[in-house]
Amino acid sequence: MLGFTFLQAQPGPGRERADAETRAQRQTERMAEQLGLSEAQATKVGEVNLNFAKKMQEAFQSAEGDRTAMRATMQTLRAEHKEELKQYLTEEQFANFEKLEAKGRERRGQRGREGRGGRNANPDGDGGR
Repeated sequence: MLGFTFLQAQPGPGRERADAETRAQRQTERMAEQLGLSEAQATKVGEVNLNFAKKMQEAFQSAEGDRTAMRATMQTLRAEHKEELKQYLTEEQFANFEKLEAKGRERRGQRGREGRGGRNANPDGDGGR
């Protein structure tokens, strides 16, 4: 995944949702590689990502199925996350972060449309193959 925003969709069959620590670690590793973070930056970004992952997990668990409330809370948390990241990334790194995040949103959106009768769906359920 090129984007850095955590997905809160239900895991697929046979898959469990990773805990906050695992998600934060994976996100930090991707960011370090894709944005060329220094060791010091990676440490600070890792702390920010862990804090964010924990807050997202709490929001998801406390939403109790209220998707509207969950969406609003998560938008706020994402904005806070980006502001915190700005403190540790260079302008160039932050601009690249936002580009990668937008690509990830676009990809997720396409995947979602395809699964809900989008361009690759067909009545046989074989994805148009």
